[in-house]
Amino acid sequence: MGNRTILLSAENGPILAADETGLVLRLSDRVVADLARRLAALPGAQPHAEPNSVTAQAAAAIPLDPAILGDIDGWDVTRQGDWLSFTARLPGADGPRRYLRHISGTGVLAQTPGPVRGIFSIAGGRRFNAPSLSPDFPFHILGTAAFEDADEDPPLFDNLRHCGLDADLAAALLRRRHADFRALPLFACAACPREGDLAPFRAALDRFAALGAALHKAPRVAAICLEVSADQVAPDQNADAFHHALLSQLDTIAQAVAEAGLPPARMLMTLDCGGWWGSDPTRARIAAEGLCRLALCPGTHDLTLTGSTASLTQDRLGQPLRASALIQAELESRALEALAGRENWTAPILCLVERDGPRGLRALFKSAAPLVIDTGDPMGAGPLAGFALSGAPEGIEISEIGIDPQDPRAIRLTLNADLPREVAARLEYAMPRAPDPDSRLPGWAGALRDDWQGETGTGAPVYRWALPASQVIR
Repeated sequence: MGNRTILLSAENGPILAADETGLVLRLSDRVVADLARRLAALPGAQPHAEPNSVTAQAAAAIPLDPAILGDIDGWDVTRQGDWLSFTARLPGADGPRRYLRHISGTGVLAQTPGPVRGIFSIAGGRRFNAPSLSPDFPFHILGTAAFEDADEDPPLFDNLRHCGLDADLAAALLRRRHADFRALPLFACAACPREGDLAPFRAALDRFAALGAALHKAPRVAAICLEVSADQVAPDQNADAFHHALLSQLDTIAQAVAEAGLPPARMLMTLDCGGWWGSDPTRARIAAEGLCRLALCPGTHDLTLTGSTASLTQDRLGQPLRASALIQAELESRALEALAGRENWTAPILCLVERDGPRGLRALFKSAAPLVIDTGDPMGAGPLAGFALSGAPEGIEISEIGIDPQDPRAIRLTLNADLPREVAARLEYAMPRAPDPDSRLPGWAGALRDDWQGETGTGAPVYRWALPASQVIR
């Protein structure tokens, strides 16, 4: 990425930065268009024709017989450049509206204002295989994943026959905008496998940029959703090395976005807690501690931790249930909306554990809202809400926990005996335990969250659960 320092940033990315060559100023599309108009009006300027501009296309619109659309309820058909524009009543929550279809025969998409927004994910199989249905807004959510047939040129986009978690995220954003009578943007989604060279991700970015160019819209990456799992921890890695490996991955992703000619992207990260049959405890501790370090030291990246999959019920194959996929998509959509509005958003993250007397501990969390110990305990964490000691002398245990009355973002823990200062013990939260086939949960059980609450489109509650953690007691 080079040595770049961000001097001024907004919700859609850096505005003013500095690199080795000087200052870098990012102008909005409106300002760039105004500059082009003014430069063209200068004395001696050469006239610049824009035959593919939206204005030129609209001026050259050619009326056509609606029969060209086939057997659909459509009317008012015109050809504008390489696109057929028409009004139709099609499946989905929209009702009658304007649509576009490319003359090459590519599928139908909604005619929308503003840029085309991309939602990409780099994750493992659970995110790819999340069960889904046809999206509520099927013509506002397109697919631009890497095209697998090397002998053919990829179509501009794919109409999705099922959602996938990325499209569920787009649908959650669209659902609330539709309910509020706000503009409904066009989303392009691509789920990419977690590969070292990120070749599928780079191909998806290129296809996304090509779609924006064909629509004469600015392509903007709304989010890159990343999932980190204990399986990614190498045999010789500790938490510090894992933190640096994650930073390197973020650098590679940011470089791929820049090479595709796109502005810097916002990243959302989730801890994938694996299947219900259990995870390796050692690698889990390293992954949790490394991820907490990344949340506190993300480098130059716009990174937000949305939580973990610990509370999401799975089927017998370890794939999330449909209700679980909707909960995760709702949580990510709420995070994006809050961040776009410059609101603070994060899952509660354990930052520091300090001694509070010979038999007391105080755990401090980075949290966007006051902490809550959920008395319903839906993950079965037990009376200590998922907290435990590791590395303490035999017989020393946590006897009581509670929210610090002087700090709603801290937890006070009472021990049953004095903890010697020379002992390098750790406080762990929601670390994996023996699998429970009946619960079909990953086993990283905790009962700590903040007091924020949302709900999915089906009315299921959504919470911001604290991120599993393992920290040395200071």
